[in-house]
Amino acid sequence: MPVGDGTRRSVAEDLRYVYGEDQPTDWLEDGPGRDYPTMIRAARAALGGHGLLDDVRLVVLVVTTPDLQHERLLGGFVADLFDGGPSTFCVTEQGLAGPFTALRLAGELLADGGSGVGASRRAGRRVW
Repeated sequence: MPVGDGTRRSVAEDLRYVYGEDQPTDWLEDGPGRDYPTMIRAARAALGGHGLLDDVRLVVLVVTTPDLQHERLLGGFVADLFDGGPSTFCVTEQGLAGPFTALRLAGELLADGGSGVGASRRAGRRVW
């Protein structure tokens, strides 16, 4: 099964198995059903639609809550989807600060010319 194309029924079954048969799962049928791989594909399609894919130098994933497809590695998925072009890393376990941590790290990396994830030529120091 391709990443992001899982059935909502299997997710509902998993929830009922873990939390009991009385667990409400109607929100799965009524909700938008956007998992991380689906959102990543949509972002790539939007960039491609505007002719901006070649300009992408860095992809930062920020995960504050686990995806229902926890067995999939998003960094590898992004690297494959973007043909290994941009550098990719993920910020996790930062809670609500995750997006701000990611912006700070991305800003440092891009200001440095993207010399490599985790290194800064300007100051000769690690940026994480």
